[in-house]
Amino acid sequence: MGHFTKKKVFLDTARAKELYDMGWCDPQIADECGVGRDTVRAWRKRNNLEGHKAPPKPKKQKKHVSNIAAIEAEAREHNTSYGQHYMATRGSFFEQKRRVYDSATAGHDLHGNR
Repeated sequence: MGHFTKKKVFLDTARAKELYDMGWCDPQIADECGVGRDTVRAWRKRNNLEGHKAPPKPKKQKKHVSNIAAIEAEAREHNTSYGQHYMATRGSFFEQKRRVYDSATAGHDLHGNR
């Protein structure tokens, strides 16, 4: 019966220091060097280096107010609500799903064969 042994992986300390000096955080350095985060953290602690914070995640972009305003203006012009305008231009949820399904299965029989 074999035993599970962990493969020994060595950290390229020169590369790790270069990335650290560029402001990279532990997970980024670990991914770049092909080692675990704990390995990078231990190396950093042994060398009395402070940890860097991970860069902030990009914020989701909000819908363009100008587009919504234009749609609402067009809906007012036709004396309809935004929902009615949406339904008239794009169709109901089920109609949209049907179009997606039809385009995905175009040329296929019921069993997915072409």
